[in-house]
Amino acid sequence: MRSAPVTNLRLYPWYAILYETFFWVPVFFLFFNEHLGLEQVLLLESIYFISVVALEIPSGYFSDTLGRRVTMILASTALVASYFLFFIAETFPIFVAAQVLLALGVAFNSGTTSSFLYDTLVDLDRSQEYGPMEASIGHRAFLAGAAGALLGGAVGMADERYAYGLSLLASIPMLLIAISLTEPASTKRRRPGSRDIMRQLRQCRQLLRQPVLRWLMVYAIIMVMLNHVPWEFFQPYLKALGGTLGLPSDTTPLATGIYTAITMLIAAWCAKRSIRIRDRIGLAGTLFLALLIQVVLIGLMSAVLSTIVAVAVLARSAPRALMTAPMNAAMAPRVPTEIRASWFSLMSLGGRLAFAGWLVVLASVATEHGEASWADIQVMLQWSLLAAAIGAGVLVVFLPKEVLEVGESSGPNEP
Repeated sequence: MRSAPVTNLRLYPWYAILYETFFWVPVFFLFFNEHLGLEQVLLLESIYFISVVALEIPSGYFSDTLGRRVTMILASTALVASYFLFFIAETFPIFVAAQVLLALGVAFNSGTTSSFLYDTLVDLDRSQEYGPMEASIGHRAFLAGAAGALLGGAVGMADERYAYGLSLLASIPMLLIAISLTEPASTKRRRPGSRDIMRQLRQCRQLLRQPVLRWLMVYAIIMVMLNHVPWEFFQPYLKALGGTLGLPSDTTPLATGIYTAITMLIAAWCAKRSIRIRDRIGLAGTLFLALLIQVVLIGLMSAVLSTIVAVAVLARSAPRALMTAPMNAAMAPRVPTEIRASWFSLMSLGGRLAFAGWLVVLASVATEHGEASWADIQVMLQWSLLAAAIGAGVLVVFLPKEVLEVGESSGPNEP
């Protein structure tokens, strides 16, 4: 009777690992900038985030009403199509189509994967293991991402599109795994009217009355935005730094691949210990530590073009690794099954919408229309630092005391 959830628990980690392995293409900015001007690159990135935003709510509703498995199948199919288009892309419209499909794959995975894991554990009466298991899977996924980044950077030296070829090869078994999964029994519990998308949204809005969930939602939105800033600009930052050191530009793909691999290894170390860190310094302490690291890194990048700063920015994925498992473990038991994916999707939507808008702002302050210059990068990072400081101030001022009291087992039990 429990063979299906046991099989899910065995297969799902591989899905998550393959998703991370080649998703973070280490040469995407360089690849785009080779075919498009800086303004078009930023516009292309903005199109991606706006597309994710447009798809987030439908994806959560789709997952909560039609099932986790079919949502993951659709997400995997979109990723296969996206990476194929990137592999053959030459013109802006093809890049746009690939970005939209990538956004679809990301949006339909967002919220669904975490909910699938939690619901599977509920089927096995092991929901208390969710936090540590999320941390463990995150640890392995980051390790896989390190290997993928290294390979992507290496093949990118010959042709940057080959990195997307590797992503295509990884997405195909993802699709096969999704097809092999079984829908968790717990997700079949539906309240009357749960197919009404407005009802889903109203229920999520009602959850915002809880101080813990409300603050965590705002925190997640701010951090999704901030976590993307170093990721978006580290490639042109390294290229500009390489120019000052006299390094040939054709070594940049390998350099960014190695750099991303080390970044993922650091993140893997943090993800594995994130629950232990939470147990030691509390949920609020862990989340503010992640925030502090990201604000400092953005500040360093905006201040100077330096090898020392480039080394420091190796920690740019550590905040995401530190925050994910503790934050999700605090949220999941507080959100009913029938709207859990919608809740996580709304959280992701807010952060991506904020960053999409921020990219539009940054595109307006860019002065160059060819390759990104250090002067342009620095100005955009300085603006991002200001946004980070404002976001941090908001979180500190409005921190509810309930968040300070959140522990590993707090929150209502899963019905």
